[in-house]
Amino acid sequence: MIKSGMKSLFEIAKNAASGVDQDVPEEVLTSRRSICEGCPSLILPTKNCKECGCFIKAKTKFRQESCPLNKWGKWKAD
Repeated sequence: MIKSGMKSLFEIAKNAASGVDQDVPEEVLTSRRSICEGCPSLILPTKNCKECGCFIKAKTKFRQESCPLNKWGKWKAD
């Protein structure tokens, strides 16, 4: 869990340093958050996932992120 989270953070930092746009469109963000908020793996007081430990407010924002339960995947522009 921590290892995959660190890998994700490094990828986000690398992309940010390279000027790569990492944010998903608003409708994708809204959909992802809605899925997470209805998931039994969401820890309500902290709004983080029991499966990966990520905070959904951050995790759902980035293109390269995906749900550990395969409820939503990485987003790529068409």
